[in-house]
Amino acid sequence: MDPRLLNRLKFHLARVVHGAELADWEAIQHVLGQLEQQRPKPELAALAKQLERAAPALRDWNVPANLSLLSAELARATERASKPEELAPSDEARVALLLHGRALLVIGGDPREAHAERLREAFALSAVHWPRTREQRPDPSALEPWVARDDVAAVVLLIRWIRHALGQVTTLCERHGKPMARVTGGYNTSQIAAALLAQCAKRLGP
Repeated sequence: MDPRLLNRLKFHLARVVHGAELADWEAIQHVLGQLEQQRPKPELAALAKQLERAAPALRDWNVPANLSLLSAELARATERASKPEELAPSDEARVALLLHGRALLVIGGDPREAHAERLREAFALSAVHWPRTREQRPDPSALEPWVARDDVAAVVLLIRWIRHALGQVTTLCERHGKPMARVTGGYNTSQIAAALLAQCAKRLGP
């Protein structure tokens, strides 16, 4: 049901109680005709029921017996419609709630301060550790101290650049109990957030 029509009906019904003018009744007839063509949402079922009960009297230009109930349902419906809809949090925001104040370890690719800072801000991290690696023959022994760090909450493996280390890094993460997300794309924060949520969300909590 169109919230604007509901507001108009509420307004003119309120005037009816105090002695409506011809224009008020005409407006009510028009609104009723418009609302009858609209299918109510499930949350407006109570309003639709009261409106159906009141319709015969209103079409005869009479005050319906259930006016108080109808007015109450109209007030609830229009109040609900006036509130802005809550947007679902982005993947970045959801990851930020899980990793707030902790660190992320990124393995692979070209470590760049700008990329690291974007990740840190997007996920509300204390730090982003991004050691340099040899892409063709990464050294697991050099990576292990990073994985083992107490502040590291999760590991992101950029397999686009370091796919040869997939098995080795997986072993290191399992050894030190760190959740790991494999990211096939680049440094985009939304891609990394989606990978973290899809692959290890259950283990990302504090």
